[in-house]
Amino acid sequence: MSQPFSQQRYDEVWDEVAEMIQQTSDAPQQIPYMKDHKYRFFELFEHMAMYLDGIEKPRVLEFGTSSYTIFIKKLFPNVELFTADRPIEFHGYPPEFALERAGSAGHYQVNHNTTSIGPDYGEPPIGQFDYVLFCEIFEHLVTHPVELLEELVSLLKPDGLLYLTTPNFFSLGNLLKMERREHPGQLYRRRGEDEQAASMHVREYTMGELVQFSEDAGGKVIRAIYSGAFNNEHEDEKLRNTPEFYSNLVILVAPKETQREPDTIMSYTRHGKVSEEYRQEGEKSVAELLLENERLKFDNGLLKDEIEAFKNGRLMRTLNWLRSKGLPIPD
Repeated sequence: MSQPFSQQRYDEVWDEVAEMIQQTSDAPQQIPYMKDHKYRFFELFEHMAMYLDGIEKPRVLEFGTSSYTIFIKKLFPNVELFTADRPIEFHGYPPEFALERAGSAGHYQVNHNTTSIGPDYGEPPIGQFDYVLFCEIFEHLVTHPVELLEELVSLLKPDGLLYLTTPNFFSLGNLLKMERREHPGQLYRRRGEDEQAASMHVREYTMGELVQFSEDAGGKVIRAIYSGAFNNEHEDEKLRNTPEFYSNLVILVAPKETQREPDTIMSYTRHGKVSEEYRQEGEKSVAELLLENERLKFDNGLLKDEIEAFKNGRLMRTLNWLRSKGLPIPD
């Protein structure tokens, strides 16, 4: 790419679209969404600019429309954009949004839990693409991941790319929950709740799984990175040294026959440890230190409870608790 993707241009488009959305009935839902996902979409468009460089009129398909769909034609006017979303009855966007407001050349409604998709899907047939966006959808589906990835890879031209993002199951947030013996997964909603059931995470994945599933589906992994797109994790100096604990996974997959060469693969599976060693031998990782800090806070909370018990006259309970911590308290 001759020039890096412009943060200034992105911010200008963001302000322009936000002002447009403010005038619609969707504003109470979409403006907070736009703010929460601003860095994630900058990362997405940065990758698009890098990998579509040199393609005169790239054919791009985005699954899952949102206010950010409007950005694509504004940032990449040479793109031939197609869009797909859940059927309206499953809380998908109406086709008019993508066709009239986002400049989509064709919109398709797809329920990935029940419907197979390939180049012949739809009317007219959806065809194949230089770039397919499948972001923050994978974790909501109850279909087999290899089966779905086979379908997505089939939508790619020989050197096309699938850009897929999904939460990192082994994020620091999840690890801290598990350390506290809390389940990191979501509960199903109660019967009759008028909620978008598709917003629930059915299953979150690991980097190793995504790499393996993509290869099993006939793909070649070109790039796989940990992303700090949520919660401004990328701004945390300590977490930058251990990106494997970021909240999100980003993976780019091409068909196996591609001429593209792998770029960056970060994984703890057979692809090897994250591309460099981040700490000296014997030095504790950031995650280990944070986990210890959580334990300390937990023990401090218990200590406060025991002091309160002592104040209330329950001396034996306090002594027994101190013994359980290894202190030499005589019987």
